[in-house]
Amino acid sequence: MRKKVFAVLLTLCMVLTMMPSMAWAAVEQPVSIQLKTEDPIIFMDNDRGEWRTDQNSNKYFCYFNIWENIFKEGTILTVTYQNGLTKDYTYNVENWLFENQDGTTISMDDGLSIHTYQDNEQGHWEVGGTYPVEIDYNGIKTTVQVKIVENPVESVSLNVSQPIEFMDNELGEWIINQNDNFFFYYNAWEKILKEGMELTVNYSDSNVPSQTYIYDEESFCFKNGNDSISIFDGDLKVYDNQWEHHWKVGGTYPVEVGYQGRLATFQVKVVENPVQSISLDITQPIEFMDNDRGEWDAD
Repeated sequence: MRKKVFAVLLTLCMVLTMMPSMAWAAVEQPVSIQLKTEDPIIFMDNDRGEWRTDQNSNKYFCYFNIWENIFKEGTILTVTYQNGLTKDYTYNVENWLFENQDGTTISMDDGLSIHTYQDNEQGHWEVGGTYPVEIDYNGIKTTVQVKIVENPVESVSLNVSQPIEFMDNELGEWIINQNDNFFFYYNAWEKILKEGMELTVNYSDSNVPSQTYIYDEESFCFKNGNDSISIFDGDLKVYDNQWEHHWKVGGTYPVEVGYQGRLATFQVKVVENPVQSISLDITQPIEFMDNDRGEWDAD
């Protein structure tokens, strides 16, 4: 009898323990969301993205960093829940999430996502156009508008000696492509960005003078004369055709460096490596003690 009473009491305790979480889950089911932001959100032409080719061989610019351009510091996401409760979440750029005063947060880990339709042939974004971007939070959606405006940068150039020479199988790594073929992929940055290299930015507005920036290897950025403005490596993009056309000895290949969507093009040449082979005079096998000189990791 006592065992039966104890079992009943234990069951009641478990039910009571689950009730708050069940009630909370019911409260927290969103039914609508709204993003309070600029209308429309402005993107500069050909800025922060890459050139792609669609299924009809048409070249178009695909914009990246949609998240950063839409979710800015202080942007408010309003969520209405099934029980009628409405909460405002404010975006925190440093933590990449929306925060409410009660301490609850919303982030990508909670089912927040952004969808564009740029890859659709009819959806390529062009100057002067306004395009929808879908914000999705656990299946509940809202739409904001993005407008593409003219880029103030007209062109960019780099003072590099052409062609830039790469030694065969140097400054890169062996990788495998989609056809399971191994090829050597060269790290173009290692040869392009050198101390003292000049990057010149020309503007469409004739009243705005061109700016020249000098590369500083120590700080990994281009600096102008008075160091008041810097262009970091991350602000630049490098485009090459190594995936489609593997670089081989004797070949000359185009490489493009992009800044704010404008491209500077130059040539690289792969030359024969004078080093044929290397060897190490070591006793084999080399012995490692168990759990020595390393760290624990999870697979």
